[in-house]
Amino acid sequence: VSRVAGCSLDDLAEEVAIRHRVAYPNQWTATPHRNLRTGGDYKWRRTGEEHLNDPEAIFLLQQSTQRGDYAMFKQYTHHIDDTSHRLMTLRGLVMPGHGGGVSELLPRWTIACLYGAGGTWPDIMPAGITGVGAIWYLLALFFAKILLTWANQTRYPAAAIGGLFAFGYLTADKFWLPWSIQAACCAVFWMWLGQKTRASKLLEPGSLHPLTWWIMLAAWLYCARVGGNLWMVANVYSDGVVLDTLGGICGALCVLKGCMLLEQHGPRIAEPIRAFGTITLPVFCMHLVEMDAFPWDIVQNLCTGLPVPSWIVIFAGRCVVIAALAGLLYLLPRPISGLFFPSRRPAAQSTSVAKS
Repeated sequence: VSRVAGCSLDDLAEEVAIRHRVAYPNQWTATPHRNLRTGGDYKWRRTGEEHLNDPEAIFLLQQSTQRGDYAMFKQYTHHIDDTSHRLMTLRGLVMPGHGGGVSELLPRWTIACLYGAGGTWPDIMPAGITGVGAIWYLLALFFAKILLTWANQTRYPAAAIGGLFAFGYLTADKFWLPWSIQAACCAVFWMWLGQKTRASKLLEPGSLHPLTWWIMLAAWLYCARVGGNLWMVANVYSDGVVLDTLGGICGALCVLKGCMLLEQHGPRIAEPIRAFGTITLPVFCMHLVEMDAFPWDIVQNLCTGLPVPSWIVIFAGRCVVIAALAGLLYLLPRPISGLFFPSRRPAAQSTSVAKS
């Protein structure tokens, strides 16, 4: 120990061990040196912390003002504005991945909301349109329900549903319509199967031989192992429409049957799951908020060197954030919170919603 009672050899050894764990993490990364602490964040380093006023920004600002070059000054302002995608400004934290001013963002967001695509596919979508994220499936389900109602009123419902599915499947890689129409056309098939399953009481006890359920479970696992690349957000059946559809049907039936068995033989487990099912809408909506608004990439970098995998920390952090946001949503006035929580609705409205 030093004369001023400073650090000991054990302290020095611990600091070396900490740096070693960061440099050689359990989860391999190509640039572990970027997570090594340099003792301060104020000095710019080529592979260190990102800075808003980096050498390129200083160079553009100095040269543009010395030369009176407005074009170079616009390069400087673009460089500063564009750094919002690196989460270095307040706007970048709130609106990650978007550069430019609010006047540029609002039209872009408006067009994205009106188009309502789950993602961005430049080859089949108009230029400049971005996706709205996972909320696309609400649009797809909305139009799928309308199309299913129409198909059930036709003379040959199965033929109408087959035609809708074929249209959605065959056109998805050629052009993409607004509001996820093609995904809705294919979703009609799945909703129709649900109707038929309920009408035929296929899930009732004794309706099928136990061996049939085991065969469907094996088929589901096989399709998931061999395929499992169905992306309804883009209506892509990568491993073939037959394999992915068969796996989806068997998987859906097995999951529903498993839930019914759990409700019958494990009521203590089923009750919390049923209660959670009443708040899935606010949980899903708050998941969209935290996914787009929180800088989880920064959190992941901070988790490097921890004794637990970073994905566990991220998952736990997301659960906490979603729970906090859902709690704040619950505390909003009843006209707003009642849209998400049945318990916040007036009694008459809750009864009418339950009956519908």
